[in-house]
Amino acid sequence: GELVGTGTLGFTWGDSEISDTLTIGASSTVADGALSANVSLLGQLIDLASEITGILPDANTADNLTINNTTSITTTGAVQADSYQRSCPTGYIWVPGSAKHGTLPGFCVMKYEAKDDGAGNAISQAASTPWVSISQESAIAECRDAGSHLISENEWMTIAENIANNSANWADGIIGSTVASAGGLFRGNVGITDSVSYDGADPEFGTGRNTKARHTLSNNNEIWDFSANVWEWTNQLAIQNDVPKDATPAGEYIEYTALTTFKSFPNIRPQDDAWDSTYGVGKLYSQPDGTLIRAPLRGGDWSNGAVAGAFTAHFNSAPSSTNASIGFRCAR
Repeated sequence: GELVGTGTLGFTWGDSEISDTLTIGASSTVADGALSANVSLLGQLIDLASEITGILPDANTADNLTINNTTSITTTGAVQADSYQRSCPTGYIWVPGSAKHGTLPGFCVMKYEAKDDGAGNAISQAASTPWVSISQESAIAECRDAGSHLISENEWMTIAENIANNSANWADGIIGSTVASAGGLFRGNVGITDSVSYDGADPEFGTGRNTKARHTLSNNNEIWDFSANVWEWTNQLAIQNDVPKDATPAGEYIEYTALTTFKSFPNIRPQDDAWDSTYGVGKLYSQPDGTLIRAPLRGGDWSNGAVAGAFTAHFNSAPSSTNASIGFRCAR
């Protein structure tokens, strides 16, 4: 096929089945041939040992470039910025990236809260209780040992906004509905029962669970307990002076609609400025002014009720803190 547009797609690859290196520009003709080597697409490596098909996102072309290691190279359809998808390790799912949060083209994240496989390795599976009583410092190390990293604030917000933009994650199928109207954003195992919540084990795990603990992403991948069950660390640090606050800073839960300053977290509230805990999105635990170091906890736990939610953030814990309700999730 012919690529139409301006600019350069920005990648090359070598292939033993064609005569020389194939370079594709925005106005070049795509040569045919089966790929037999790794390919780098705009910094995203497609390893043919584990990747079968990749779709190149590029707003400067009129066609998608589809690469398949068993057939040919083809171009079809209109390019979508989030159309690239790669395979992820067992227990991880692909999350479409966000330009707003700097996570394009996307990333892999644990489908479940991290579990200990019995040998001290962090894995993602439905079975076994979440790995809790772990500090942020140790969670960072465990994710690194697993070949991943502790989920970042930008990755968390990418997932939260993706969840909130999918009507399947709202109890009545209507984005922006409230819990009081039998709608709201699912918040899962929080210790109360309503349209978006239920009172389960402390904490829950396994299969056959209440689907209020499940969220579906825009690519139809599912993630469990992103809201509630156990708190989850992200990898950022901030001193008390630099956490989001309302007009009267204190150590307390506040609604996102009450925030007056965002400090080091400019994109922390839901994408709709009017959403607060009555919509099921959760609350934020702020801090008084000070210089103590704090590490964000996300989502809430099995006892937090309406405080919990996909956007819930808690800034009252030091990175060395541990608790039986605090766990983690890795990404890569």
